[in-house]
Amino acid sequence: LDITGRKKAEEELQISEERYRLIAEQTGQLIYDIDLKNGSIQWAGAVSELTGYSIKEMENFDFYDWLEHIHPEERRRIQQAFKRCWNTGEKFNEEFRFRRKDGSYFYVENKGLYLRDKEGYICRALGVMKDISEIKSSSEKLRESEELYRSFLQNFKGISFKLDRNFTLLLLEGAVEEITGYTEEDFLSGSIKIYDLIDPEDRPIFRKSVECMASSLHPIIEHDYRLKRKDGTSVWVHELVHDILDSSGERISIQGYVYDINQRKKAEEAVAKAEKIGLREIHHRIKNNLQVVSSLLNLQAEKFKDMDVIEAFRESENRVVSMSMIHEELYKSEGTASI
Repeated sequence: LDITGRKKAEEELQISEERYRLIAEQTGQLIYDIDLKNGSIQWAGAVSELTGYSIKEMENFDFYDWLEHIHPEERRRIQQAFKRCWNTGEKFNEEFRFRRKDGSYFYVENKGLYLRDKEGYICRALGVMKDISEIKSSSEKLRESEELYRSFLQNFKGISFKLDRNFTLLLLEGAVEEITGYTEEDFLSGSIKIYDLIDPEDRPIFRKSVECMASSLHPIIEHDYRLKRKDGTSVWVHELVHDILDSSGERISIQGYVYDINQRKKAEEAVAKAEKIGLREIHHRIKNNLQVVSSLLNLQAEKFKDMDVIEAFRESENRVVSMSMIHEELYKSEGTASI
C-alpha cells in the first residue's frame, strides 16, 4: 500500500510535537495531561528544571502521586478546589507549593480545565503549572515592607502625606483623626484644608515655608505650628517636608510628615516658666543680700567720728547700691544688645 501520505502526516506531527516541546520547555512551565480513567499523566515542558525529576520518572506518577507532592498544608484546599471545579465545570486556578525531588518546595500557579467524553463524562484534566516562586518572594517582601511601614506609622503616631508639584494633596496616612479630629477623606475630598486649621498667629510661618518650597531647589523644611482640632482644642505639631526627585533631579512630588508635639511644648513651657520663676527668685535674693550689706555698712559708719573712715564706708555703701542698680537693669533687659 502507498503510505506516503501517512508518513508525511507523521513527520508533520513529529515536527509539530517537537516545536510544542521546545516552546513548552522555553516557557519554564509544566504542562500535564491527566487521564482520569486510569490516573496516568503525560508531562511536557521544563520538567527537570523545575522538579528535579526526569521525564521518565514523572511519567511513572499517577494522579495520587501528583497530589502527594502538594504541600500538606495546602493539599486539602486544592482537593476541594478540584472537586468544586468538577461539579461546576469551571476552570481551576490555584496557587500552592509543589515538592521537588530533593524535598524542597517551590510555588506554582496551576491553571487548567476538565474535558468530557462523548457521553458527557469528565475524562481528562489539562493544565499548566507555572513557577511563581520569585513573584511570591517579591510579594512577601512587599507585604513585609508594607507591614513595617504600617507599624512605623502606628508607632510614629504621626501623619504621612504626599503632594504633587503644585501642592495638591495626593496621599494622607497615619494618625489623621487622632491628631486633627477629621478623617482622611475630609482632607482628600477638599472639604477641609490644612491651612484653615492653622492658628492665625502661626500662618505666616506656614506661608513662608510654602514659598521656600516653591522657590528653592530641593529644600528640607521644618517648622512648628498650632492646629485647631475638630473639637475646638489646639494641638502643637511639628512638620518636616522634602522633595521627591526623578532620575534627572527634577521635583516630581513633595513628601512630608506631621506629628504631635503637644506634650513636648507643654514640657518646654513648664521648664521656661520654672526658669523664669527661678531667675526671679535669684534676683530677689541677690537684691535682698545687697540691701543687707548696704544697711550693715551704713550702720557701721555711724559708729565712727573720723570723717575719712565715714567717707570710706559711704563709698563702699554706694558701690553696693551701684551693684544693686546694675543687677536690676540686667534682670529687666531681654538681651545684651541694650545693656
